[in-house]
Amino acid sequence: MNVYVESNFVLELVLEQEESPACEELLVLAERREVRLVVPAFALIEPQWTVHRRTSERRELGRLVETTHRQLRRNTRLGPQSQRLSGELDMLLTSYEQQEEVLVRRTRDRLIAHADVLPTDGPLLREVETVARAHDLGYFDAIMFASVLLDLVQHRAERNVFINKNTADFAVDSVRQALRDGNCRFFSNFSSARAFVHAMLGSPTPAITGG
Repeated sequence: MNVYVESNFVLELVLEQEESPACEELLVLAERREVRLVVPAFALIEPQWTVHRRTSERRELGRLVETTHRQLRRNTRLGPQSQRLSGELDMLLTSYEQQEEVLVRRTRDRLIAHADVLPTDGPLLREVETVARAHDLGYFDAIMFASVLLDLVQHRAERNVFINKNTADFAVDSVRQALRDGNCRFFSNFSSARAFVHAMLGSPTPAITGG
């Protein structure tokens, strides 16, 4: 079975969001070679931008807090409490930033090692504009979807699943039809896809903890 994912799969793992246990389980299945996990190369690049943007936003928050702290510490009653809270926030933001960087590298390395990474090459880039027009997708989404469609041509006879939480752009008729033409089923959340994959593999679905 081929399980196609893209950048929101990577972000779910990196940011440890609510469906990260389901994503982790799909990645473990790939590590065990029970499924073929497929990810466009661009999906390993885009999450880095998201993490960097979030880091910049948190640093801006830190600067605002520090400005407020400078004002409050002149108050003899609030100053000591403000000093403590400012220090705790600074340590929390620094720890979280370091943790995200580690998870980005770890997740990327696991996917490179155990998933099929679809190249961003000439044939793909020639197809992107056609896919963008046909499905009214933005350029980056079209890169992802064109990667999936090109790979499906070689795997139409197999069981295929495409998982994407971006329902605004992907849960539309034209996208669903293109996937059906490739014998590929669409899921808009990882938990449902995980249950379906286990059903197709004939294995019990472990209970998800956390999230």
